[in-house]
Amino acid sequence: RDMTAGTANQGGNTIATDKAGLLDDFFASSVMNNLGATVLTGLTGNLDIPILAAGTAASGEAENAAADEVTPTTSQLSLTPKRLPAFINISDQLMNQSSSAIEAMLRGHLTAQMLETQEKAFFHGGGTNEANGVAGASGIGSVVGGTNGAAPDYADIVALEEKVDAQNALQGGLAYVTNGQIRAKLKQTSKQTSGVEGNFIISDGSPNAINGYRAEFTNAVSRTLTKGSSSVASAIFFGNFADYVIGYWGGLNLELLRDSANAKTGLHTLVANTYYDGGVRRPKSFAAMLDALGA
Repeated sequence: RDMTAGTANQGGNTIATDKAGLLDDFFASSVMNNLGATVLTGLTGNLDIPILAAGTAASGEAENAAADEVTPTTSQLSLTPKRLPAFINISDQLMNQSSSAIEAMLRGHLTAQMLETQEKAFFHGGGTNEANGVAGASGIGSVVGGTNGAAPDYADIVALEEKVDAQNALQGGLAYVTNGQIRAKLKQTSKQTSGVEGNFIISDGSPNAINGYRAEFTNAVSRTLTKGSSSVASAIFFGNFADYVIGYWGGLNLELLRDSANAKTGLHTLVANTYYDGGVRRPKSFAAMLDALGA
C-alpha cells in the first residue's frame, strides 16, 4: 500500500508532535508607574497623608482697616492595606510532563493579571477592598460630553487642561491617559471644526502626545462607563500623576503550596497575595471626561 503522513495506519503514527513554547495572554498596560505616580513601598502601619488647602484669600485694606483672616483647611488621604488574592491549581502530572516550564509561566501569568486588576482600580476603584481611583476622587475637574456621552473633540481635550489650570495646578508631570478605543477616535478627529481633514488630535508624527503633553494609553481605562442611554463610554484623564499615591505592604507574595488535601488529589496550589492601596492626594491636579464615545 501507499505510505502517507496523512493517514495514521499508513505511516502517520510514526510522526512525532513537537510543542512550541507556551504563549501567554495579553493584559492591559500598566502606566501609573510610567506616569510618575508616587509609590511607597515597605509600609507596615496605616498611612495618613495630611493635606493643607487654601481658604479665604487676603485682600487689600484701607490704612487702618482690619486685616482679613486667612482660613486654610486641612484634610488627609488615608491609605490602608487592601488585600488582592488569587490562586491557580496545578496538577502534579502537568508539572511532571510539561516541557514549557509551566510553573514559571503561570507565576508570570498570575502576576500580570493581578497588576492589571490593580491598574484598573487606580483609575476606577471605589475604595472597598480596592484602591480609590482617579475617576471617583472628589474635587477633580470635570468635562462633560453630553446627556448620553459624546465623541471627544479638540475643545474637550483643551478643556481638561483648562480645568487643571483654573486650580493653579498646571505643573509637574502632566499627561493625558485614555484607552485604545479613544486613541483610535482621536487619530481620526481633526482639530478644526470646519470639517477639514488633517491636523488630527493624535498625529502620526506624535503618536504619544496630545495637546502638547505626554499621552499614555491602557485598556485599564474603562470603555464600559454608563452615561444616560450609553453604556459604552470611555474615560479620558489629564493631570499631574505624581499626585496619585500608591502604597504597598510587603509587595507581591507568590507561594507554591501543597497540603494533605492537595496531595491526595495530585495537586499543587500557586497562591498569590498582595496588599496595596491608592488614592489622589491633591484632586486639583486632575480632570476627567467620563462620557467619551469612541465607537
